[in-house]
Amino acid sequence: MAQPADEVAGNSGPLHLLKMAVGVGSLDELRQARAARIEQHGGSWVYTRNHPRRADTVLADDPFLTTRHVWRGRPLIRVVFDWRVRVTPEARVFSTLHDGPVIMAVGQAAADERPDAVHRLRLAGADVVVFERRAVGPVLDFLGTRDVNSLLVEGGPRLHDAFFGARLVDRVQRVRTRHVLETGVRAAAGFEASREPAGTRGRMLGEDLLVEWDVHGID
Repeated sequence: MAQPADEVAGNSGPLHLLKMAVGVGSLDELRQARAARIEQHGGSWVYTRNHPRRADTVLADDPFLTTRHVWRGRPLIRVVFDWRVRVTPEARVFSTLHDGPVIMAVGQAAADERPDAVHRLRLAGADVVVFERRAVGPVLDFLGTRDVNSLLVEGGPRLHDAFFGARLVDRVQRVRTRHVLETGVRAAAGFEASREPAGTRGRMLGEDLLVEWDVHGID
């Protein structure tokens, strides 16, 4: 049985929170509506933690990954898992370095094959860190050396599954919208395996419902 999340955060490194949004429009409509409503009603909740993202999400959405309506005493660290060095220096996140550093986790093989791409990312201001193997554990170990004590994982299903597979999920945050999706991607399988406990309470973020619960049995 895992420790409560607040104890895990204090004793075993960063607290890892996985966030997902689910709908019942199109995926683009959901993204636009979700961004508008959460920025208006829940910005102080959702954008206060350090952000890891997969390169797929950065390439598809080109997000700024900045804070919303909240003051931070420490810089916001953005982490992009880009094992194949596919993100380009033109990504909008590099225009926000005044908000905090952008760490690019890249694979050793890709860095060796594409040194020019790595160099361009560093010129754009990225803190490129090369890892020998594609695994989230070593990246989190590295972030621990940077005094990171909590992570909000906003990846797609592959990054979420990587965290679930490595048994590194401390808490799940699920945002439910009333928008009906015509297309989209399936949630990570780990969300089904880690079902919300009976009686879990939620709170409204505008028209969206936030439900969150601690994940036990991960260690």
